[in-house]
Amino acid sequence: MKYIDYLPNSEEYHVIHYLILFMGLAVFLLCFYFFRYLPTYQVAVALLGCTYYVVWGFLHHLLEGRLKKVVMLEYILFGLLGFLILLVLILL
Repeated sequence: MKYIDYLPNSEEYHVIHYLILFMGLAVFLLCFYFFRYLPTYQVAVALLGCTYYVVWGFLHHLLEGRLKKVVMLEYILFGLLGFLILLVLILL
């Protein structure tokens, strides 16, 4: 069951969702570049960016009516993996 059934076109619906995701990640990348000489701030930005990705994934699948524990675990693990990769790159 979808939580939002009143949207006229599911393609438009997905475009809006992914546009929100890409805009948020673009802000994350700009902030990451802006704080390139401040590793502590970069770690905070990386954590916020990965958290944004995880929350976006939860909300996207919740609105689609497809949110399951496996999907939640997948987003958490990929968010954690992305954060750990960024953390290693920052600390090198």
